[in-house]
Amino acid sequence: MSGAGEKVSEKENSFVNNQLIYNPKQTNKRRKEVAKIRKSSYLKAINLATFFVASRFILFVCFTFYVTVLGKSLTSEAVFVCMAMFNTLRLNMTLLFPNAVTNLAELKVTCKRIEVS
Repeated sequence: MSGAGEKVSEKENSFVNNQLIYNPKQTNKRRKEVAKIRKSSYLKAINLATFFVASRFILFVCFTFYVTVLGKSLTSEAVFVCMAMFNTLRLNMTLLFPNAVTNLAELKVTCKRIEVS
């Protein structure tokens, strides 16, 4: 068996010697990857903000529609039923579904990286 340091790739060797290899192809790929990660982070932040803000706005619109268009009076029973049903759907539609889409996109990227390696 040969020594521990004899079989070192060029990439590992550059890190061992505290040198950075300038490879324009890898640098360009990293910039694109960082841009995609940044975009993904922005979309996650928007989704999370929507999770907290949109629920109250949608309830307001629903109650306004109920009163103005349907012409019915707003009772505590109607408000309670509407809020209970909406809160049940809110978690699934505004938090879990977008996270599932994000995880699926990240899975595709990971699979492509594994295939390339």
